[in-house]
Amino acid sequence: MPETSFKQKLALLIFGLFLGIFFLEIGLRVGGFVLTRIQEKANLDSLREKGEFVIMCLGESTTALGGGNSYPRHLERILNEGNPGIRFSVINKGIAATNTTMISTLLEDNLVRYQPDLVLTMIGINDGEPNRAIVDTSPEPMRRFLRNIRVYKLAQLLYDHAKLTFAPESSPISPAGNSESPDEALEATEKVGFPEQRAFLENNIRENPNDPHPYLELSDLLMDRGALAEAEQYLQKTEKLAPELLANRYQRLTRMYFDQGLLTECIRVGEKALAASGGRNPTTGDFLARAYLAFGKAPEAERVCRLVLQSHPHFAPAWCYLGDALRGRKWEKAEEAYLKAVELEPLNIAYTHLMREYIKRREFDKAEELGLNIIARKPEATRILGLLAHLYQTWAKHELDSFISKDTQKSSDLDHVREKKELADYYHTESAIRQGQVYQILTIENYRKIADILQKRGVRLGCVQYPMRSIDPLKIILAGKPGVIFVDNGEIFREAVSQNGFDYYFTDCFGGDFGHCTPAGNNLLARNIADTILRELFKTSGER
Repeated sequence: MPETSFKQKLALLIFGLFLGIFFLEIGLRVGGFVLTRIQEKANLDSLREKGEFVIMCLGESTTALGGGNSYPRHLERILNEGNPGIRFSVINKGIAATNTTMISTLLEDNLVRYQPDLVLTMIGINDGEPNRAIVDTSPEPMRRFLRNIRVYKLAQLLYDHAKLTFAPESSPISPAGNSESPDEALEATEKVGFPEQRAFLENNIRENPNDPHPYLELSDLLMDRGALAEAEQYLQKTEKLAPELLANRYQRLTRMYFDQGLLTECIRVGEKALAASGGRNPTTGDFLARAYLAFGKAPEAERVCRLVLQSHPHFAPAWCYLGDALRGRKWEKAEEAYLKAVELEPLNIAYTHLMREYIKRREFDKAEELGLNIIARKPEATRILGLLAHLYQTWAKHELDSFISKDTQKSSDLDHVREKKELADYYHTESAIRQGQVYQILTIENYRKIADILQKRGVRLGCVQYPMRSIDPLKIILAGKPGVIFVDNGEIFREAVSQNGFDYYFTDCFGGDFGHCTPAGNNLLARNIADTILRELFKTSGER
């Protein structure tokens, strides 16, 4: 028998190692799939025995707003009316003006608190203008590839465990508040352990009650966990010892209260932060003004914006919200403020606010001029396409109503109506194409994070697309994630809008091709979601 060469032995060794990793990967995937399915079935069976199926709705203002006419409230009623033998409980955890980072950060605590069987997400619009081709959703393809390999995850887990096991006992636990971002802070907290970090800092407080830093670090840790009221208590204790340390913390807490929809708390802390900075922190003023506007307190919002603009005259958001504060009382001044914001930052949200006001006031020529100017300066502004479609659709309806009411009709009048309708169709189509081609990378990463968290807990994910938009990009983003239910609200809303008009289903057009829903819009949204849930999970569809 010929002797095996060194190269052949090395090749066999590498092949054997590769084969071992391959079968280990298969085993981990199959095992994970089986365990997840068993856990999921146990959860569903248990809740069915109790006669209740819990659905938790996550989202921004499109989910949160509406009270009894919000889509989650409609959804609960519709599901229970089409009862397949189960009582449905729908929890609305939408937060106005939040983003996907905050939603994903709060997810674990919400899961523990509500124990849902299904989580519905309609998220992403507040993450910013889309900036990433949907077909290239990974900024680091190799890193993403490795993170999806179970063997790699197992090796990473063993490595982290070894680091914790063999770390010197004298090494202090680093508070999560030292992380650079909320996501990194939460990840650090999970690795070291939130209870251990908290105990470490509380012990420091007991030993050194006059040292402000443990109070400060513990408040950071609690903010990272979303425990804002408790974090504020520790900031108040810090304030008594070293108030000079608090400016940045109160600014951060202002934003976090706003993101969680706690506007009364946002105003209380925001006024304190604004006073501490003498109005020199524009971001705090931004959230404080928006909180006042949400309560309809326009004079207070105007005061905050003007204070910010004294030290930051080129801060576009302050000009935008100054316009919001003035539009019901001093329209010409409001228009000047909006135009200033657009001049400073063409993609600032002010252009959507101003265009909506022009459309409401039937100043269609001004709205058209503004929209086409934005497109010319910033072709990547995808929201403006939907706004232009809404403009021309409303303009066409207005001209048609005027045409019908006249004693004599001219063919040129009807030509104007046809022209506006054609432009509306063009921009609706262009908006749909652009929205399907690009997506914000922050949205992509957080959607996948949410899907992974839910999969580990055996909770189903229902991915709801915004009205008017295609579901296809979300299917690409979550490709390979098992058990995801997709709710497509594109065709059903486009057809409904073509029959009844945009304003019948939407109160505004903040998303470009869609806006906040009217009660009729939320009802249509809920019925479509209910159809999908009953069809996908319970293999039935009721008459609703």
